[in-house]
Amino acid sequence: MKNIDRRIKSHLKAIEKDPEAFDECVELADLYLEMGRSLEAKTFFEKAILIDPTCPGTHNELGLVLEKEGNLGEAMRSYKAALLVDPSYADAHNNIGNLKHEDGDLDGAIKCYKRAIKNEPTLAAAFNNIGNIKVDLGNNKAAIKNFKRALEIDPQMVEAYINLGNLYKDIGKTKEAILNYQMALRLAPEEEATRHNLNAALGKTTKHPPNEFVKEIFDEYAPKFDSHLVGDLGYQIPSILRDSVDSVYPDWKMDRGLDLGCGTGICGTVFSDRIPEIVGIDISPKMLEISKRKKVYNELVLGELNEILNERHDRFDFFVSADVFIYVGDLEDIFSSIRRLSNRKALFVFSTEHAEGDSYELLPSGRYAHSENYINKLSNRYNFCRTSFSLQRVRKEGDDWIKGGVYILEA
Repeated sequence: MKNIDRRIKSHLKAIEKDPEAFDECVELADLYLEMGRSLEAKTFFEKAILIDPTCPGTHNELGLVLEKEGNLGEAMRSYKAALLVDPSYADAHNNIGNLKHEDGDLDGAIKCYKRAIKNEPTLAAAFNNIGNIKVDLGNNKAAIKNFKRALEIDPQMVEAYINLGNLYKDIGKTKEAILNYQMALRLAPEEEATRHNLNAALGKTTKHPPNEFVKEIFDEYAPKFDSHLVGDLGYQIPSILRDSVDSVYPDWKMDRGLDLGCGTGICGTVFSDRIPEIVGIDISPKMLEISKRKKVYNELVLGELNEILNERHDRFDFFVSADVFIYVGDLEDIFSSIRRLSNRKALFVFSTEHAEGDSYELLPSGRYAHSENYINKLSNRYNFCRTSFSLQRVRKEGDDWIKGGVYILEA
């Protein structure tokens, strides 16, 4: 870090002496990026472009900074500016493809990736990105071919190993998934999400998944969450939870509710007619953006569930968690916090992916399943009275339905 600081000071002095020093501005911007200081990086990329607007790489790098900030329109303009300078600049074609992919234009994205490959046949990132689109389209054979081509070009490409591992996991080729996860972790041992998936493939149950693993899943899933989960996978757990409460407590009404892992606000919408004040917690900022638009929550809190619960001291009458504990694992701290924050006769309503036995387990899917005996043990430990339990169909996975537990506990 000290070395980077010295280099930054050196570049700043050079630019002060010569405000037209293009190379110094670009190198300084790159150093700021390395430190995660995107605002300063953007400033000096922009300054470099004013000095010399004919360098396609600078336009492209500015586009990457803007894209990371979420300023996708400006990022697209920067990538197109790179192509105005050099129509054959492969990285810009590839990055425009990424924006089109994110926008749902799969055909447009593939055309951009193919233009990138035409201009630079050894651009491994473009093959990897085509592989991702083939996964979206359900063409697993073509996806594997493109991921493998990316690795032929760049055997150190961690992302391609991870993508191959995830695809093999999803299609049930556990041995191949394990091999690719292990390769990725040899190259990038800090990849905690990949380590989690490797543990799942190996059948090794851990206490909790990495926070970043959960956040990434739901940030990526947010734009299509409601339509895919409800429309394609037959997801009805929030409505099932509501029906379960109504059947046990026909005339129930609560003053304050806490939605644990509120996601896009489906649960809040289902329960809002009986709970005038609802607080939602979620780890995904993109999920919370969608929840906010639904206007059913009085407060939305961004953060990891256990951490936020530990910070709260206000009390609630109703706690709901729909299909969230599959990404939590050990529920000891959750139960402890809910008990502490519960008013008298508060209800704790939630679903699990169901397991047999006495505990919880990490499944090959990367999700956690919890047994009825495990939930009963925690309920007894924290003085909850179980007033309802049923096994339900949670969601589809392929042609099969996943079995889940639906619980109502009373404080």
